[in-house]
Amino acid sequence: MKRRNFLKTAGIATAAAFSPNLATAKKGPGTRRLRGDANNPVSVEDIHRLRMSLVHEFERRGGSVERPLPMSDPGVEDGFDIVDYVVTLGPNGKPRQHIESVATGQSVENARARAANAQKRFEQSGKLSTQGDLSTQAISGWEYETSDEYYSENAPYGVIYSNYDWRKLKESNDDYDEDMHGFHQYSGMVPGTSKDGSEYDGSDWMNQVGWAYHDWNHGNASGRQLHSRGPVVQESPYNVSIGLPSFEFSYDFPSDTDIVEQGEPSEGQGEWKYDIWGYTNRHNPNEIEPGSTCRVDEKSSGTQLDIVRLKTKGQFQNDVTLNRVNWSCWMDTWWNF
Repeated sequence: MKRRNFLKTAGIATAAAFSPNLATAKKGPGTRRLRGDANNPVSVEDIHRLRMSLVHEFERRGGSVERPLPMSDPGVEDGFDIVDYVVTLGPNGKPRQHIESVATGQSVENARARAANAQKRFEQSGKLSTQGDLSTQAISGWEYETSDEYYSENAPYGVIYSNYDWRKLKESNDDYDEDMHGFHQYSGMVPGTSKDGSEYDGSDWMNQVGWAYHDWNHGNASGRQLHSRGPVVQESPYNVSIGLPSFEFSYDFPSDTDIVEQGEPSEGQGEWKYDIWGYTNRHNPNEIEPGSTCRVDEKSSGTQLDIVRLKTKGQFQNDVTLNRVNWSCWMDTWWNF
């Protein structure tokens, strides 16, 4: 498995001091940032306003925005707050985002550092932590829509994340009336609360089991038909490719991680459980990369078409007491007409 460092932030200045007031930072022509706290967290409404203001500014400056716009909104469990949000514009005015949610004030410094790292990457080249500069990565027959990052930390247990790439089949390669969408998710968990997450921080908490979900039934489009998905049930290590011809992502999994598919494909739901074994493996970052494609009917009216919910759930275990803690984070994707 190709390991990805978990947003290394060494040597990068963190955000300004934690303030009870929502702060806005503008650091470049196409990047914005919101910072909140437990008393005044960043809301989904705040995200909507900032995201669209950036799109409208891009248009006022003469930029050409290709619609419909790919959008996504973060979901948080009770007890978690969004404390940092970074947004930039990718190709054709399409937003890319980085979101941080935390359960305790103990996690805020780490969230700030990751968001500052994302802000710097966005300002420099629009790069995302896991996927690189996707605007230059062509996949024959598929158009790049967007990519987002979402990290959720709960100290002292660890961090989970649900990141993704979103592509749409080009009309010239599709003979159907519906749109074909493809999502490649990066679902992972990191034990403990080290700032960059790249190495074990000495805590007693470790990864135990994770879940990745693709819920196409969350969308409001008609005609949903889950076309393909991966990984499938096999003994690890193994490689998997998903999708229509020319829509292929291959993944490698370590021999000490078992992947089991538990979804209901006939109902448009993909679910993958990954059990993590071995002391060393459990005390290091773990990630799987499931994907799926689905047809949805084209939107004929209205302003929003909900597509799919991409979710990660992580369970951590204390190495001494064997106590367990789990929580989830998710992104709801949609088209803005």
